[in-house]
Amino acid sequence: MQLLTMSWKWQRGDVSPNTGDSLEEALGRIKAKVFVMPISEDMFFTVRDCEAEQKMIPNSELKIVNSVCGHFGLSGVDGADYHRQIDNYLNELLSIVVEPV
Repeated sequence: MQLLTMSWKWQRGDVSPNTGDSLEEALGRIKAKVFVMPISEDMFFTVRDCEAEQKMIPNSELKIVNSVCGHFGLSGVDGADYHRQIDNYLNELLSIVVEPV
């Protein structure tokens, strides 16, 4: 049931209707510093797809999380290294000094 609920959310998480169905315009409006963090072997959200969308977001970086378990690495089956990578990327992101607008 959880996977069906997540699938429903993924299918309806499209921000492009807010810009006349232009995903590039919608993602181009993002002003925050963004790390797009796909998992290297994820079959749901591939690195290639995430990278294409990341390139549409100004001030963003692609940070690949290495895991042979793909999306299932989220559940902890990949051990401490998976979570260490996430922690390192989040610490890096949160340590960036943001200038007032």
